[in-house]
Amino acid sequence: VTTSGLSHYFLKRIKKGAKQWRPKNAGFSSKEFEWCRLDVDLLDASISLDRMVLEEPLTDIGVTNFYRGHCPDGVVDVTTYAKITFSEVYPGIDWVVLSRSGEAVQHDFIVRPGADPSQIRMEYKGADAIDISDDALRLTIQTPLGTVEEGALYCYQGDRANIVGARYHIEGNIVTPIIEAYDHSQPLTIDPPLVWSTYYGGSNFDGPRSILCDNVNNYLYV
Repeated sequence: VTTSGLSHYFLKRIKKGAKQWRPKNAGFSSKEFEWCRLDVDLLDASISLDRMVLEEPLTDIGVTNFYRGHCPDGVVDVTTYAKITFSEVYPGIDWVVLSRSGEAVQHDFIVRPGADPSQIRMEYKGADAIDISDDALRLTIQTPLGTVEEGALYCYQGDRANIVGARYHIEGNIVTPIIEAYDHSQPLTIDPPLVWSTYYGGSNFDGPRSILCDNVNNYLYV
């Protein structure tokens, strides 16, 4: 999660020839990976840490410490959250990033009464091409490492059963949700689910467990 939107990193292990014998005490073997980055930027949005609300802390798993080359002293005591809301990313529109066990990271837009959902425009940077399904509800993103397939666009008011019609509009690498008639006096939830089918990950389950924020609220980790 960045002040521009979401950044996704995909890895693909480079397969080599026949496996060479190594003694058990030889230490770790090196592995080579190809990687690519896919950014989903919210165009003309204002994503501010000052307007960030941290919700649903996962206190049962404690805190996490990160140590990387660019921060040898570490990023320590990182609290874990299942939900983070960025208010007013567009006038009258909140952006919610959610992590649920066993599911991909989700991001919803909450359109408050009177706000204009057409403000929401997402630019897919790093995509070779974007295809749209015949019903204009699903996106297929071509990346250097394979295909990313997103779930169907889902919009509702109140209960999730109260579905509001919607579709995607694409212009180049910019995607905009087009919303059909709805009750402008009530909040509207726009849910573009991230359900990936690609070269991402390994042979076991891959997915987020949580969203973490460091102790000075400068960085978010998924």
